[in-house]
Amino acid sequence: MDQVHIYRLREVKDKWFDKFMDIYKVSFPFFEQRTLAQQETAFKDEKYHLDLYIREDTCLAFIAYWDFPEYIYIEHLAVNPEIRGQQLGSKILSDFGKQASKTILLEIDPLTDEVSKKRWRFYEKLGFHMNTYSHTHPPYQKGCNSHELLVLSLDQPLNPNLFHTFTTDLTQVVMNFEV
Repeated sequence: MDQVHIYRLREVKDKWFDKFMDIYKVSFPFFEQRTLAQQETAFKDEKYHLDLYIREDTCLAFIAYWDFPEYIYIEHLAVNPEIRGQQLGSKILSDFGKQASKTILLEIDPLTDEVSKKRWRFYEKLGFHMNTYSHTHPPYQKGCNSHELLVLSLDQPLNPNLFHTFTTDLTQVVMNFEV
């Protein structure tokens, strides 16, 4: 990624926060988005990281993840819509996976349409495994329901203990805020 640098976003008052939000809001449905207050809460947790991929004055992509003792959970990953299709997301995830010394987890929508199936093929090509555990993600927004997601893990399937640890961390740490 020539001329691209990674910038750690640490607060909502940062000059890059609005550029991050521009990508975030168009990349995820409302019910999968943190509120501003929830984002501020996440920034206060040392396990939470929000890395922007920047070239000159443009935010190209971001990855928001939680670094737990046994694994890394990628909560959100998105590429600027203006440059999608240029393999940047693949490059980011590939490099991220090579640098991590722990299992990497993320979630995707159930495979119910061509978009979700295409998304699964993207992750599968990068070495992710689809786990068969039943999984429901808590709501981010008031008035929204929990939603079923599939849990993917890089390089190997999850064992039941790690899946249980993940679901506990998800509800007690990642989603530890008032809805």
